[in-house]
Amino acid sequence: MQFGFLRRTFGLMLAIAGVYEGFMVDAQAELKAGVACVSITPLEAGLPTQLGGYGDRNGKPAEGVHDTINAKAIVFDMDGQRAAIVSLDICTMTRCLTEEAIAQAAVPGLKYENVLMCATHSHAGTEGLSMERKNVANNPHIGLFDEKVLLFTRDRVAQALKEAAANLRPVKAGTGVQRILGMNRNRRHAGDPTDEDMTILRLDT
Repeated sequence: MQFGFLRRTFGLMLAIAGVYEGFMVDAQAELKAGVACVSITPLEAGLPTQLGGYGDRNGKPAEGVHDTINAKAIVFDMDGQRAAIVSLDICTMTRCLTEEAIAQAAVPGLKYENVLMCATHSHAGTEGLSMERKNVANNPHIGLFDEKVLLFTRDRVAQALKEAAANLRPVKAGTGVQRILGMNRNRRHAGDPTDEDMTILRLDT
């Protein structure tokens, strides 16, 4: 199994430590991991899609698909205790989507407290607030709630979690940190500090 799709790293080692916080794990326990990648492109189901972060579009939906947007899941198991990380190609993540996707997946051992879901903050993906039931502002500049889009995305994320859990197998983990000058910039405050460290987690079967 290859884990090449986890190209965008978001401090995975810190994330793993966070989702396992409070667990008592045997130092000699075997680490298992499974991955899955599932499309969360609403237009595949014919659903109008509000794009994230484009207030001036006033809620105008996307006109087509240039690239598929995905949910990428990795599930960890150590001594029967599980945790997961899910990355979504959307602008913002909501608690509503997180809670409902975990409940829909119903993967044994996975609950809200040990699953980290995050957005890649793509402005070419679904507007996160269109998938938040508490969004009653009725303001197209920040996204209008759309239950059909929420349920579609919920089901696809749940599918990714279930597939990743079904793919669990023993792995060996390794990490590395490389400083890359100029890797990013502060576009609002030039000269202010930026994070120049690229942290990599590699898992081998």
